Amino acid sequence: MAGTTTIRVRSRIPQLTAALAARAAAATAKATFDMEMHAKALCMSKGIWDTGNLVNSINSKVKGLEGSVHSPAEYSVYVEFGSKHPKQNYNVAARPYMIPAKELVEPKYKAALSQLI
Repeated sequence: MAGTTTIRVRSRIPQLTAALAARAAAATAKATFDMEMHAKALCMSKGIWDTGNLVNSINSKVKGLEGSVHSPAEYSVYVEFGSKHPKQNYNVAARPYMIPAKELVEPKYKAALSQLI
């Protein structure tokens, strides 16, 4: 008796990929918000707290697998890296808060991502 045999294979790759992307996005969001929190805390602990403008301007944005933390305060870069004014002999020492915040969060973020694989 002749006949045919049909085998159906259903790939779960799309569901697994979507689940992995969702967990990676959640880890990215957590790391981004943690970095914002640490940047604000470092500002306050380093005495960069006069009017509160810098601390209050630090914000974060997350979109999928991308996160960013920034401060639109026009002087934030000078606080982070310091400045020198050659003509007026005016120097401001660096009081970093963003880079140390990143360095605090980065190992935990990398560990969270490595757990996904």
